[in-house]
Amino acid sequence: EVYSALISPIDNKYFSNSSLNQHILNLNIMGATSYCPIILAMFGKGYDENDIEKAAKAIEVMIVRNFIVANLTANKAEISFSRIAFNISDDNPENDKRLDSIEKILDAIRAETINDEQFQLSLITFEIKNANTAKLLLREICRHINQETVVNPDNTVIHLEHIMPKNRGEWTHVTVEDHKKYLHRFGNLTLLLGTYNKALKNKLFDIHRSVKFAAVVA
Repeated sequence: EVYSALISPIDNKYFSNSSLNQHILNLNIMGATSYCPIILAMFGKGYDENDIEKAAKAIEVMIVRNFIVANLTANKAEISFSRIAFNISDDNPENDKRLDSIEKILDAIRAETINDEQFQLSLITFEIKNANTAKLLLREICRHINQETVVNPDNTVIHLEHIMPKNRGEWTHVTVEDHKKYLHRFGNLTLLLGTYNKALKNKLFDIHRSVKFAAVVA
């Protein structure tokens, strides 16, 4: 049941902790599955949902930083997560890498996560083409900046908008080379209601800026 909740969180909810369920859903949206052994190992060791939620949050941060933004090799995550899961499950007292507390588990996950400086450098040239992951990241940024403003969670209503559009249209001041270079940069993306998205099409930045905030508020 726990594994099903990790793999298909929309159809299967095992945990009662809403924050934990949200982290699991976010990881699922980003296509992450290699982290599952950590959650299963913690569950098997009897950790409560609050501790599992803390680990899931740390894993989500790691996935975003290391593999979504910094584009590190995904195989590294599988190796790291398997090692951490083993050290959670291992009862051998001679294993000096045993992770027998939530503090040790969090430290192990954070040790595998790139630091702020590496993250900021990667963010400068960060490109993203997966629409669902981009929407997730933009929603989380909005929530972090203003927790009183809720971005509509319905992906069928909210669209990913390229501020500098895929078709250059009126953006003739942008060279073909620069258009190709910056089109998929994260800073060129925002969220809009579908009706606004269709209306804007290839309009210039000032027009985009005037409607983008009102369009995403639920």
